[in-house]
Amino acid sequence: MAVSLRSRRRKQHTDRNKRSVIVTRENTIANEDELAVFANEVLNEITKDGLEPTPSKFAIYYEKLLQEKNEKFRIKVIRILKSEEYNNKELVRQQEQNLTDAISLSKKIFSTVLTFQKNLIMINKVLKKRLSESVSIANSLEKDVNKLQMLLASHTKTLKANYSETAINVKCYESSKIMSDKFNVYNKSYLLSQLQREQKSLKEYKYSSSLAIVSISKSLKSTIHSKRTLEIVNRTIVKQLLKTQRKGDIVAYYKNDMFLIMLSHTNLITAEKILQNISTNIFHSNLFLGETEISITISAGVSNISHSLTEEEIIDAAVENRKDI
Repeated sequence: MAVSLRSRRRKQHTDRNKRSVIVTRENTIANEDELAVFANEVLNEITKDGLEPTPSKFAIYYEKLLQEKNEKFRIKVIRILKSEEYNNKELVRQQEQNLTDAISLSKKIFSTVLTFQKNLIMINKVLKKRLSESVSIANSLEKDVNKLQMLLASHTKTLKANYSETAINVKCYESSKIMSDKFNVYNKSYLLSQLQREQKSLKEYKYSSSLAIVSISKSLKSTIHSKRTLEIVNRTIVKQLLKTQRKGDIVAYYKNDMFLIMLSHTNLITAEKILQNISTNIFHSNLFLGETEISITISAGVSNISHSLTEEEIIDAAVENRKDI
């Protein structure tokens, strides 16, 4: 009887596990189907607006239509997107950091070799001077000194050629970098290249895009006297900018503690609302330095991206419109 009861319980437990596996599998399939249906909706919307279904357009419309979905679906998708975006950006950042470190070591090696070369040249000069003073040993050492001079000349020529080639490669690498050395966002060069592409696209497809600029407010910056504190505040701002950015937005470091955000398919009214939202999020972020809490306020401005203006003119317009918010 006891054996029969235990067998029945094991069977019930096994049945529950099977049902659990089936439910989990069904939920996974349902989630995948839901994402597939949503992807088709995005594609249909792009086609309806007469645009080409390129990856960049898909990303922008994906973000736009996602805002119209229920909160549960949005949270699920945002988690997936954030994970993918962080992994990709972190990989690029790590690769660029490794290259930067390698270049730094190469420079140190060349510097050491050049110092060694200068010392050899100096020794050669000293030897020649001593030879001129000691006629008796001049004949025996003259051949050796000449050989040393020939070797030095050959090595110097090789070093100069290698150093010049390395310098060219370093310049090419630095010009191709897309991430900022200071912050974990894109650099100005990359943003300008994307701004050019956006100008060409909006000229062809007739839509609106905006460029925003964000920095510490003038009133707050005037109270900060430590470079370390300023850097911590800037990193807090960057963190919030990356948290609130939409798919298709590009956040980049400009200069002088200012950050640019390219807002594709976003008119000026919507861009200003986005900046207000960013300002609120940054203000309510908790930043403590010791026992002191800092309430971060920002300055922000926005300009329309127009194909009739240069990239720098668009940025200048955003800078001119900047005000504390």
